[in-house]
This record gives sequence, structure tokens and C-alpha cells, in this order.
Amino acid sequence: SKQYMISSALIASGVLSLIQILRFRLPRGYTLGTGLISVVGPSFTFLPIAREVVVSEITSGESGMDAYGKFIGTCIVAAFLEVGLSFVPPRMLQKTFPPVVTGTCVTLIGTSLVATGLK
Repeated sequence: SKQYMISSALIASGVLSLIQILRFRLPRGYTLGTGLISVVGPSFTFLPIAREVVVSEITSGESGMDAYGKFIGTCIVAAFLEVGLSFVPPRMLQKTFPPVVTGTCVTLIGTSLVATGLK
């Protein structure tokens, strides 16, 4: 299952790099992509979490393909949510996610990475 996850991440990185480089025009003056040479690369930090989710689904009786499909489906829904949030005006996002919330999240991410940095 690890090979499939790595392959999926690399394929998605290639497709998203093309989207970033080509820059597509969308309705209402929006654009998708930067139009600059920017390579989108995978972050393999999600693999241990993904593997645990898929393994837990398998132990609960799902087949490996169904468990992997559910994980990829969840990732796709989250990606579309992120794209949808990119069209929300910044003022609304700042009201929804105030600096106290975003600052706390960034701090927690940083503190969780300290142990990795010290290894």
C-alpha cells in the first residue's frame, strides 16, 4: 500500500506542477496557477498517518482497495474545500480564523517539528 501512496503523490505533484506553470483563466477574472516555473512536490509526512488510517480500515473488515479509496476520496474532498476557501474574501477568512487560532496552530506545528529537528 505504501508504493501506491507514493505513486499517487508523485502523479498528483506532476499534474499540479503543470497547472501551476500553465496558468488557466477562470471566469470573473480569476486564474488558476501562477504562470511561473514552480514545481509542486509531495510531502511524505502524511504517509504514516495515511498508512494507519488504511490499516485501521482493513482491520475493521474493509478490503485494502476500499480503504485506500476512502482515504483518497477524503483527500480529494479536502482539496476541493481548500480550493473553495481560496475564493472567500480575506476579511471573512480572518473573522472565521482569527490570529489567535491560526497562531496557535502554527505554534503547535512548529513545536511538533522540534523533536524531528533534534534527531
